[in-house]
Amino acid sequence: MRLAWYTPYSQFSAIGAFSREIIVALQKMGHEIVLIRCEMLQSEVSKTQATSVCEIVHASNIESDLENYLHGFDMVIYNVGNHLPNHFYALEHQARVPGITLLHDYILHNLLAEWACCPGNNTYRDVLYAEAGEEAIAEYDEALRGDVQRDWYMSKATRHPVLRFAVQGTLGIVTHANFYRFVADHLVHCPVATIPLAYPCEFESNLRKPTKKHPKLRLITIGDVNVNKLCEPVIASIGSCPSLSSTWQYRIVGKVTRSYEKHLKQLAQSCDYPVDLAILGKVESSVLEAELEKANAISCLRFPIIEGASASVVLSLASGRPTLVSDGGSFAEIPDEFIYRVRIPREVNMVREHLTAIAADYDAAVRRADASRSWAVSRHSGRNYAEMLLPFIELVHGERPIMELSDEIGECLKLWECPADSPTIDRVDSAIETLFSNLQIASSSD
Repeated sequence: MRLAWYTPYSQFSAIGAFSREIIVALQKMGHEIVLIRCEMLQSEVSKTQATSVCEIVHASNIESDLENYLHGFDMVIYNVGNHLPNHFYALEHQARVPGITLLHDYILHNLLAEWACCPGNNTYRDVLYAEAGEEAIAEYDEALRGDVQRDWYMSKATRHPVLRFAVQGTLGIVTHANFYRFVADHLVHCPVATIPLAYPCEFESNLRKPTKKHPKLRLITIGDVNVNKLCEPVIASIGSCPSLSSTWQYRIVGKVTRSYEKHLKQLAQSCDYPVDLAILGKVESSVLEAELEKANAISCLRFPIIEGASASVVLSLASGRPTLVSDGGSFAEIPDEFIYRVRIPREVNMVREHLTAIAADYDAAVRRADASRSWAVSRHSGRNYAEMLLPFIELVHGERPIMELSDEIGECLKLWECPADSPTIDRVDSAIETLFSNLQIASSSD
């Protein structure tokens, strides 16, 4: 097959690294790929480029002849995440030439807020009402009277996913965990498949087993740092227990605002027992690799869980380090025997219990982590992803005429100002499904 692959492709893009892993696997299987960079031209992420593995063009260069250009491919693949500067052209072009959407995030409210600022688009409030209804609007208005970032985007918005604005006309959706597959299926009404996230982890999978070389055991958190990463309960856990205070050092490695860094340091200073805390901020890849190599355990906690899957947990499991994960989202699909699960609202107590157990029998913790490494490297490989994606592409390609008919009917209902929650929508959807189901039965009986 010949595939057009829309993705951000900065040196710093996790989705770019994901894409490179899949593209290489598809090429080894004999398929031709053209990578189409979909970042905004003026964005910071568009100024660098990861290593080339195939032909690369920028989406802005094919705008004038978009339909003709993309019709030269068997399928167009659009990567979509929760940040418009990274995915601007994926949204713009998917609305004109539908393809398959690889949906990287469960919650797209930040994407919607940015998209709504673009000329000609509906407002955030209008789209929220159209997709989520009165209850979502009431909770949004309440959050506006307080801390909208914490009370809405990092809390209540998770109960009201918005997807349709970002996948206009899509022929099919791939999610990276089952927990939001059913949401996508319900909201968008198109073929949906779940494929575990692939991520390059060659360095991590070749790390030597961790040992107790340092005066203290090292627990690390990696990636962009915000309240969602639950660094606060980790600090509170270590600072609540004298044995943990004397046994563990906590190192936070990733981009962090000055205000949040100050908050975390103040929290550490206010604990009952000293917390050995190091906040490194954003670092070069070589420093991150050194931190992973020296780590004795890794904290991959999230609340709320707004991402579709976590590259950092793939790296953590592949590194063979004992890993703490949240209970829910994509983390729920990791077998219990491979990780240390932390449940809300018992996170402080559970982190304390797990760190105590890891320190008490570190050899046993390393054996558990070594088993998780084998599982993660196999499950999250580019080859595994490609092998699962190809049959889905073929399925979607076969159902394309049905999806295009559905889109045309949808446009008519939109012109008639049919509300999104109207029973008419379900009746039309049921009629189309019954019609084509009968045609398929008739065809197979012939």
